[in-house]
Amino acid sequence: MDVWGEILDNIQRGHERIFSDGASLAENKFILVDDYHDRADGFRKAANLIVNEIIDKNNVISQQMFPAALALYRHSVELNLKSIRHQLTQKVSPEYSFLRKHDLVELWSPIEAYMLSVGFVFEDGALHYRVGKLVVEFAEVDGFGDRFRYPDSRHPKAAFGIWSNLEALKLSVGELSLLTFGFSEIISFFRNEAKVKKIRE
Repeated sequence: MDVWGEILDNIQRGHERIFSDGASLAENKFILVDDYHDRADGFRKAANLIVNEIIDKNNVISQQMFPAALALYRHSVELNLKSIRHQLTQKVSPEYSFLRKHDLVELWSPIEAYMLSVGFVFEDGALHYRVGKLVVEFAEVDGFGDRFRYPDSRHPKAAFGIWSNLEALKLSVGELSLLTFGFSEIISFFRNEAKVKKIRE
């Protein structure tokens, strides 16, 4: 018998249900929060764990996880942008609503336009400027969310050799999460400013 057959024969395990709504798995119950930012933060934190492992170990096994980290970060970026668009849709205008799209630049452009319209200046040194640059960088290498997840012979270096500064990557995605977390306050502030200005006029 070959080695693989021996390994299979030595696995003594019956079937166990993985997903359940019943009480049998109550001790391992996890809540799936239906919130864009919470989901985005979960993907970001999972990616951070992988990147920390890569930085600490820096071996073949840890580097094998690099595409997974990038896919998680990329999905976190997408969900954060959708969170901001959702907030704008609810509090500013239905025009900010979005379909099931994955194009990061399309998701970001109306957000940037809104911020410019209320007086934000996009220049180096500002957090929102760095967030915009992060979105563009991700869009350039994985615009539709599939390049890190799937091997592609057309892009043999799609997931490897892109970022050398992993700490900067962690920090940048964290800054987007921070912007998303505070965006509701940004909207409220400028709505109140607009009301005050209208009253004075």
